[in-house]
Amino acid sequence: MSKEIQTLVFISNFLNHHQLPLALALYELLGNGFRFIATAPSDPQRLAMGYHDMNKMYPFVLTTYDRSDGMEEAHRLILESDVVMAGGLANVPFMGERLRGGKISFQCWERPFKASDPSYNALRTVASILWRQFPYRKCPTYLLAIGAYAPYDFQKVGCYVGHAYKWGYFPEVHDYDTKQLMQNKRSGKTELLWVGRMLRLKHPEDAVAVAEYLKNKGYDFTLRMIGEGEQREQVECLVRQKKLEDYVELLDFMSPEEVRHYMEQANIYLFTSDRNEGWGAVLNESMNSCCAVVTGHEVGSSYYLIEHGKNGLIYESGNTESLCETVESLVRNPNYCETLGVNAYKTMATLWNGDTAAKRLLELAQALLNGQDTLYEEGPCSKAEVITPKMMYENLVKRR
Repeated sequence: MSKEIQTLVFISNFLNHHQLPLALALYELLGNGFRFIATAPSDPQRLAMGYHDMNKMYPFVLTTYDRSDGMEEAHRLILESDVVMAGGLANVPFMGERLRGGKISFQCWERPFKASDPSYNALRTVASILWRQFPYRKCPTYLLAIGAYAPYDFQKVGCYVGHAYKWGYFPEVHDYDTKQLMQNKRSGKTELLWVGRMLRLKHPEDAVAVAEYLKNKGYDFTLRMIGEGEQREQVECLVRQKKLEDYVELLDFMSPEEVRHYMEQANIYLFTSDRNEGWGAVLNESMNSCCAVVTGHEVGSSYYLIEHGKNGLIYESGNTESLCETVESLVRNPNYCETLGVNAYKTMATLWNGDTAAKRLLELAQALLNGQDTLYEEGPCSKAEVITPKMMYENLVKRR
């Protein structure tokens, strides 16, 4: 009989608000048996946007970049801990030494092949994966798939075949009185929300297309768009060209707490990213805020978090006609919109949250240590199927 798991190390570049609830839950379960190893300083751009330097805030964080004994202590923890969980992009020394010793390890990865066409960067990604993962494919190393399409990408290069489990990011889940929150959302007009860096991969112009469509249909609504970036000027021009100034409000970057305030007011959340969005934690946050989400099928988190027609709606990524018609179905049916929002909240509160993920991770590790497999059929730590965006959308169409 194997011993009970008492120590776990989580390695990543730096602690952020997407990881914090999971880290706190693991610390609650394991006490000093849990350590978070930060291999790099917090991102200065995030700090400028109002995020906190979490590497300096919690007793379980060990930094390796600013203390002489940090790497030595990290080496010991990686080799001795019952379980190690490593972020895919983190610089993780000594992992090969641990795997050769036969100790259980998890790698958290988004899909590596986000671009649709092969490129130099894609070839570099393949080389990195093969160098870091392929030699240890027969060792007890498992994929925690951050997004539905990661297992397929890794299987293409012979890694984690049959060893992949559903995972994600776990931002803070707020506890709401859903009846009161829904009452607050009933402002008389439909409020739509889009949040993110205005980059090409996030397609903010598609949200403007929704506004134009709804305006031409004569609906009473407001679309708020929060964020800045290389596409911001284009969005501003589109709003002026389409004469949408009375319908679209453009807001600058703000803190996560301020963004949540706007989510709490919104009826519908638009998530328009393409396949380059490996996960998209804003989907967690908007669902937790009782928004009815309309999300593209290529977004990594859509397939894991959304049950189409029950707790959100999925449209064909890149198809603005599909997006506009899907949004219109909610604007025309506010009761259905509210039902989706409440069910979305329940999904976050009961399943996709840091507390549930931490508990399940330890139970999965214990099962694997005993030569067994996962206990779960859905949610974090359930078996991850191998699926492509095309397969996902075809299955979705069949169910409609």
